[in-house]
Amino acid sequence: MIAKKTASLHPKLSLFFNDILKNHKKYTDQEIVTKYNEIIKKKSRLAYNTSIDIMVELKESNNYSNEIIARVFNLLSLNTYVNNKTNHIKSSEVYKAIDILDQLDIHSEGLNVLPHVHSKNIEIRKKARLSYFLSNEKESFNFFNTIDGDISRWDFIELMNSLEKLKEKGTLRSLGPWLANNTNKSVTCFLIKAIGHFNQFENKELLLEKALDKDEDIRIAAIEALGALKIEEVETMLTDNYEKETIECQKAIIKSIKNFNTGKSLDFLEKVYNNTYQHDIKTSIANTIYSYNGEGRNLFEKLKQTSNHSKLSILKHVETPLIKFKEYA
Repeated sequence: MIAKKTASLHPKLSLFFNDILKNHKKYTDQEIVTKYNEIIKKKSRLAYNTSIDIMVELKESNNYSNEIIARVFNLLSLNTYVNNKTNHIKSSEVYKAIDILDQLDIHSEGLNVLPHVHSKNIEIRKKARLSYFLSNEKESFNFFNTIDGDISRWDFIELMNSLEKLKEKGTLRSLGPWLANNTNKSVTCFLIKAIGHFNQFENKELLLEKALDKDEDIRIAAIEALGALKIEEVETMLTDNYEKETIECQKAIIKSIKNFNTGKSLDFLEKVYNNTYQHDIKTSIANTIYSYNGEGRNLFEKLKQTSNHSKLSILKHVETPLIKFKEYA
């Protein structure tokens, strides 16, 4: 029975939407609503689901603008229907509702998506976060202010993937404003890492500020981000602060010096290598020296000639492919 009704309704609605979306300027809002109601006779799940399916098909095949799609979507109360589905008790219905917003690319209409960005259902959480981020509205990034507690490793991956999608669309904005105003340590570290990953050089000053933060984890993230962005002018500041830093921050500094690859810190690296007894950081320093080529390789050979058995094993290890499994930096 449902299939029969769909078969009868689909061609009429298909002609209607083709006409309305192509010639939307010819029709007033009231004319669009009236023509639609004449076709569906009465509002029903079948009518709405068929309408949405057709709009998705036409969106994909004709690339209608978001403004046109959103206008018709709202006029026919399809936005209300979809938003109600996001509150459905069934996870499958919630997922479908969010997916509709993605396919029609009208994420700003998904007013009820936000509550699902922390869903315990992994698939819904991923879908909701992506849908929320893909909104072009500035407020979408207020999501960062809703996070309570730590970002898990899985959350970190999901959020990065969502930001990657924004980058692909060319709508990834600067993360600086959210970094500057966020008070959640875990979110702050995530934003710092994202700034480094997405090469947002405009946030250099913020990273410099965070590199001097009182919290060790925030300093580590900022130091590594500065290295990822190759902000070479901070190299002297980092080497000057090295002795005052914690072991983990020292590791981050060595990692960034390797990324800078300026060759300016050879004397510093030789000094800290000789004064360091911790195996992993010593290996990292040796690897950074080795990566400098030229003068770095000369220093590396000098260290080999003057090293005892323990130190020599580290240097020899650096020269082998096995270093990729052992090194920190």
